[in-house]
Amino acid sequence: MSTEINIEINNTKLKCIDEAKYLGIVIDSKLVWNSHINNICKKISQINCIFYRIRDVLSLKILRNLYYAFIYPYLTYGIEIWSSTSAKNINNITKCQKRIIRTIMFETKLAHTSPYFIYVRILPIQLIIRMKIAEYMHKIFYNNNKNNANINIRTNYGNIITRNTGKFFIQRSNTTKHLKFITNTGPRIWNTLPSEITDNKSYNSFKISLKNYLYEKISEE
Repeated sequence: MSTEINIEINNTKLKCIDEAKYLGIVIDSKLVWNSHINNICKKISQINCIFYRIRDVLSLKILRNLYYAFIYPYLTYGIEIWSSTSAKNINNITKCQKRIIRTIMFETKLAHTSPYFIYVRILPIQLIIRMKIAEYMHKIFYNNNKNNANINIRTNYGNIITRNTGKFFIQRSNTTKHLKFITNTGPRIWNTLPSEITDNKSYNSFKISLKNYLYEKISEE
């Protein structure tokens, strides 16, 4: 049986393609994000070469600022979507990020990077994913975003305050792929955060508390 989808607009048949770039994100037909991750790694590697050439004449503070200006946007743009990619792809980004840290810190290729992530206060990609998804969930939790019908909040039942008050429902999933979608990872990440962080209604204050909390988790990565 053919799986081809025929769509026409103004009597013009749309061409089916494997991937397309939209608003800076490479979307592939299977949503595995391989091409987009490859683009991120390529950009970071190019910038790393520049960092290597200029690091001798710049202070650590300036190099850190340049990291946040030129590399961090590639790591965070659309991360709530493409972070559902494979562990292999996330590991590739991790390797690129570690190369940057070693370049900034004048370290060798095999140097352990966790102490330097802590020292320069830069989050590894795994913690960036947790941070950005948690920030997204905060907007849903306190703004009650009606567009996110697939993410539901546990609330009080009548006058009885349950142990799950302030938590999200975690949907059951029969597929590994669905477990990586934000509809599943979002509630899981939010529900594991300390209440002193999630109870913070101010978005800006929440972001500060969350980032400080994740800085303490760097050594665990």
